[in-house]
Amino acid sequence: MPQKTLVVITGPTGVGKTAVAIRLARDLGTEIVSADSRQIFRDIPIGTAAPTADELAAVRHHFVGILGLDEYYSAAQFEEDALEVIDRLLTELTYVDQVSIRRSLPATIRIRVTECTVAAAVQDAADGQWWLVSSSGKLLERAAEPGDYLCVTGLSFAAPSEGTRLAVGEEQRLQLDALLQLLPSMEARGLLSDTQSIDLSSASTVTMRYAGRLTVKMKLSSDFDY
Repeated sequence: MPQKTLVVITGPTGVGKTAVAIRLARDLGTEIVSADSRQIFRDIPIGTAAPTADELAAVRHHFVGILGLDEYYSAAQFEEDALEVIDRLLTELTYVDQVSIRRSLPATIRIRVTECTVAAAVQDAADGQWWLVSSSGKLLERAAEPGDYLCVTGLSFAAPSEGTRLAVGEEQRLQLDALLQLLPSMEARGLLSDTQSIDLSSASTVTMRYAGRLTVKMKLSSDFDY
């Protein structure tokens, strides 16, 4: 299954979750999805420690103060609405890899964001579309041309979309596994820029074009970390 990362901030009322969420959302250029069952109502801001007007203006919040006290809203409806918003936001943050948050007294918050870098341009054999892909196999964005990136061909994607992991049918699982071993190994050794292409069309062999003059062939079962 394609993997996506959702940052969840939890804790008792009044411990500073809103401040952390706003700082993180600003750094990532994203929005906040509230899961508070009382902050969703408009008329009880004090008892729920709801975000202030300034905090709401600083970063877009979802599901804060959208209902009157007499309006009905179920957990099932929230799930449906929240997942729709979250799916959109995750699609917009395709280059975010990892997020870590560290808080130290009295009021210091350290947020570290690691971004994905493009390792290769991979072509979907089904429709010819090029995708910029990280070394972990994350689909970062579509591309009209591969540009100067390492070109990977021979794979037919399964339901590709920005922000998800590269997936293929079971018949090409070995080729994909080989690619997901090759890319981080080559990245760690600084070989990506010297490799022009990787062909995965064969069911048994990986063919690479290296340094503009060498053709390297390896079995799919090779130890690519060696």
